[in-house]
Amino acid sequence: MNRAPPTRLRGRIRELGVALVLLLPCLGVVAPAMAAAGSGSGAAPAASGSAHTASPAATIKYLHASLIDVMKRAKELGYDGRYRKLKPVIEQTHDLAYLARLTLGSHWDKLDSDQRSRFLTAFRQLTIATYAARFDGYSGEKFRFDGSRQAAGGQSVVRSTLVQSGGSNVTFDYVLHRTDGQWKIINIVVNGVSDLAMKRAQYTDLLQRKGFPALLKTIHKRIAGYGGAH
Repeated sequence: MNRAPPTRLRGRIRELGVALVLLLPCLGVVAPAMAAAGSGSGAAPAASGSAHTASPAATIKYLHASLIDVMKRAKELGYDGRYRKLKPVIEQTHDLAYLARLTLGSHWDKLDSDQRSRFLTAFRQLTIATYAARFDGYSGEKFRFDGSRQAAGGQSVVRSTLVQSGGSNVTFDYVLHRTDGQWKIINIVVNGVSDLAMKRAQYTDLLQRKGFPALLKTIHKRIAGYGGAH
């Protein structure tokens, strides 16, 4: 097994959700979901859809089991193998089309259909590449399920903790909504900071300053960098 030092892995995981907490009120749909505190046991399971995503808890447990499996086989699989293994998992557990629109905010409406398609393709590839690059080793980590609660707008928040052998834990709050009978992730808040907020701040700033071609070029460069580094 490829054993990455806990501090190194923790840093890479934190990069999935590094953002300014003050940006959260700008997120419209997602921020209220994090602020609302339901005290129930969670949203009811969907009536249809894959068993992997039939409830908020099922979605997160499936994602975590897949990540641990890939981490344990990281060296054997290599970056390309991890990408292939995680691609169907990420596509099934994340609402990537919805996330792409949320990330660009009002800028999404200003793009033509070709630009939207190209951005969504790049966004999907980058999301999968990020997981494949950063979950690249195993040193005894495990995910602990801490419970779920209902949130505003029919959304659900699932909390879990990555327990590391070195004793330093990472807390994940997953925001999910139900679409086509499946519960899918629409934001991840890591130790109190939001992945969606980070992307929205970065991408909209780049769009405003340099335009759509520069944004797409930046995303493709980041994807290539992940592959080249592994």
